[in-house]
Amino acid sequence: MQSLSIKDVAPLCKQIASEYEGWSYVAEHFKYPIDKHSTLFIEPLWSHHISAQPVVVLTNKKTAKLEKQALSDAPGWQSGLCWVSIKDILAPDATSDTQIYRKLVHNLTDAEVYIRDFFTRGLGLIEQYYCYTDEQELLTKMPAGLEGNNGVDYCLSRVVLHDFDFAYRYVNDEIKTRCPKHPWVERIKPFIPIWEENYKTTGSVFGK
Repeated sequence: MQSLSIKDVAPLCKQIASEYEGWSYVAEHFKYPIDKHSTLFIEPLWSHHISAQPVVVLTNKKTAKLEKQALSDAPGWQSGLCWVSIKDILAPDATSDTQIYRKLVHNLTDAEVYIRDFFTRGLGLIEQYYCYTDEQELLTKMPAGLEGNNGVDYCLSRVVLHDFDFAYRYVNDEIKTRCPKHPWVERIKPFIPIWEENYKTTGSVFGK
């Protein structure tokens, strides 16, 4: 049986996105800009022909700017991958929070059912977890992720909120995680007092 490719389903994904105000399908992900400060994504994370590991992702421009200041020369760092919050889209019959909605499909009819389902489930998660009236509320209320490089980005988002106490406790391992902190923690640690001083003297973590 011939498998579908990501290219095969791109027109379908664009059609689905066009049915929802503000959404688009670009570069293999569903995208929704929030004013000029953040972007929500429903990321299919396509794999193995047409199967997905769909997640809801939030990015934030100020957090990405801090990340670039601290990590631009760090091994493995890539611009544009600053995910400050991630929420897995679970399978309809999931019995645990690790059962992401994976399903291998072989034709466009089945692909449409699958993609529409995980997309609408993603919209449900956004409505539940990413309600906002402004940037501060969005970053304050979004689901926290403390593990791996997502933990580093979440820590930086707390700096954007001027929560330096959280940032110090995170990088000093006073906030515990299941796995050891990502090595990038050591990269951002010396920047936190600089950002804090910038805020105290100019009202902005970025300084003048």
